[in-house]
Amino acid sequence: MKLKYAILSFVYLGMTVSLFAQNKAIKTRDGLAIGTRNDFINACRDAAGKSIIEVEGVQLATVDYCACVCDNLIPKVDSRELITAVQEGNMVSYLLNDSNRPIIMDCVMNNMKTNPNFANIPEKNYISNVYKIEDIIGDQSYTELDLKELPNSVYTVQLTIDGEIRNFIFDTGASELIIDSDLERELLLNGSIARENYIEKRPFILANGDRVSAQMIRVNQVKVGEYTVNNAVIAVIDSGDLLLGTGFLKKFKKWELDSQNKVVRLYK
Repeated sequence: MKLKYAILSFVYLGMTVSLFAQNKAIKTRDGLAIGTRNDFINACRDAAGKSIIEVEGVQLATVDYCACVCDNLIPKVDSRELITAVQEGNMVSYLLNDSNRPIIMDCVMNNMKTNPNFANIPEKNYISNVYKIEDIIGDQSYTELDLKELPNSVYTVQLTIDGEIRNFIFDTGASELIIDSDLERELLLNGSIARENYIEKRPFILANGDRVSAQMIRVNQVKVGEYTVNNAVIAVIDSGDLLLGTGFLKKFKKWELDSQNKVVRLYK
C-alpha cells in the first residue's frame, strides 16, 4: 500500500537523522542514546514534509504519530539491529518484522482520520440491494446497531457475515457494504460463498480520485443487530477499510441515525 511505504519512509528518515543528535534523553533497548524526544519528533515531522499527510483517503496526524513511534518503538529496538538496517538500506523489512510491526500499525491507527473512501460511479444500472421483508430474519419491528467512536471521530459498527465477525466503519459517503480480499478469502474457505455468488464487477472511485474495480457478490447470513439478512449484495476490493455504506441499508424498510444515543436504527 502507498500509505504503508509513505509512513515507513519518513519513520526511517526520522530515525537516521535522530541517530546523530547529541542529547541522551531517548535510548534504545540496549542503551544507545539517539537524541531528545523533540529531536526525534522534529526530524520525523521534517521527513514527512507536512503536519498532515493524506494517502489513499487517510489523513495521518504526523507529529502525534511521530511521538507515538518515539515513545513506544524506540525503547524496544536493539541499536545494533537498527544501525545494521540503516547501513544496509533495509529499514522497511526491519520495521515490518514481527516485533516492530504491531507497534508501527498501532501508532498509525491511533493517529489517523478516515475520510469517506468510496463513492459509486453511476455509469450504468448495477445490481444493488433492495428491500424485501422476506430477506430479513427476526421478530422485532426494528433493531439498533451501537456506534463505537474511535479517537479520530470515526464510528464503527460490528457485523457478522456467516460467522465472521468484523468491525466496519459506518460511512454514509460509501455506497455499499465493502469488504477486503482477506475477508473474502475467509468466506471462501468456510464455504459461505462460491462461484455462483459472484455477480458482476463494478467501478468505484477512491477519495484520491483513483478508480478501482470491485467484485460484487451476493451473500447470506449477514447478522446486523438482532436481524439476519439474506440475499445481500456487497463489494470486494483488494485492500482498504471495511465500510458499512448506505447502499446496504436499502435492504431495510427504513433506517435512521440517532446521533444522541450513538445508534443506527434499522426497521424491518
